[in-house]
Amino acid sequence: MMRKILFVILMLMIAANTLAVGVAPSRKMIDFESGKVINGEVRVVNPYAEDFSFIVYPSSNIAPYIEIENQKTKIDMSSDEFEKVIKYKLTLPEELEPGTMKGLIVVSELAKEDQDDSMVTSLLTLNSQLIINVPYEGKYLKPQLYVTSEGENTLFTLSLFNLGDEQIDNVRAIINVKSLGNEDIISIDTNTLALNPSGNGKLTGKWEGIKNNGKYVAEIILLYDGKTEKIYKEFEVGKTTITIRDFIASDFRLGAIAKFYMTIRNNWNERIESLNAELTISKEGKVIDRIRSLEESVDPYNDAVLSAYWDTAGIQAGNYNVLAKVLFDDNSYEEPFEIYVSQDKIVTNKLSAKAVSEENDSTIVKVLVILVISLIIVNISWLLVYFKKKNGGQK
Repeated sequence: MMRKILFVILMLMIAANTLAVGVAPSRKMIDFESGKVINGEVRVVNPYAEDFSFIVYPSSNIAPYIEIENQKTKIDMSSDEFEKVIKYKLTLPEELEPGTMKGLIVVSELAKEDQDDSMVTSLLTLNSQLIINVPYEGKYLKPQLYVTSEGENTLFTLSLFNLGDEQIDNVRAIINVKSLGNEDIISIDTNTLALNPSGNGKLTGKWEGIKNNGKYVAEIILLYDGKTEKIYKEFEVGKTTITIRDFIASDFRLGAIAKFYMTIRNNWNERIESLNAELTISKEGKVIDRIRSLEESVDPYNDAVLSAYWDTAGIQAGNYNVLAKVLFDDNSYEEPFEIYVSQDKIVTNKLSAKAVSEENDSTIVKVLVILVISLIIVNISWLLVYFKKKNGGQK
């Protein structure tokens, strides 16, 4: 997950430093009214003080309804211009299909070698989006469900949007939490609210005191003004975890084969198909041996016993450290033990337990900090250029 976040941030930084042109606003929301006229503008920004040219045109779905200043004409922008304002006039038709209509005002940067309007090559295309919300007839509710879990509590948030042309007087929901096997676990009632046309609101419900981590299904029964709608969403509480419940060794003779038994508890509500352990045996910081257990599977909330064999030929009696690393479902769990090896038995003692990640979190955090600082510097530089040009223009 951390690697994905790093990749996204890196791509954003690269994009921020390669785009010579910006467009604002990125989107504009419009509530449909028959024959409504919207006079708006799009700002084409030149943050890196470069000479370039561009053209502006609408997407085909809104082309019949919009007039754009200097549409499809090459527009030049010099390095001493910070922005150009392009005005437009949008005249909504008498009717549109109910729902959401997304139109674009497209700004295309042109290659420098294009000196005329007949042949152009686009280097970069950016959009300012016009989102036209056309109401449905009567009562029409659009829900979006979000599930967030923290510790033993899970919060269900149902964002509601009234896309109809009538008021919704009473809306509430019942949240039925089920297992993946469709077994009922708990039923939760939300708050109640009313929604005006084009209005929005939230219903919430909380599942508290969750004892078992795992995957569940939320069945949402949405009730409003005599109508019923169902929504289903799978969600997770916690993460796949295991615990080492016991670590012992069988009786043996020093110099022969010792057998370790490790009892592993699956704390998840799904079966773990692949479960094994690696034991690193050391003395005074020096690794003596590494052994691997046989692979097992384990059912939900059940135990599995892993066994590993250690050849003690050449091993002297005394104290040793064992780091038990359990591998399961692309995860790992480490726990250190101390063992005392005598002539005819091995005594095991648990030291302390800790879950570990496969990644070096501290290194990732450092890289993230460097990237964020670099991004801040880029944005400060952008603002300095903006204010310098703005103040220069006022003189």
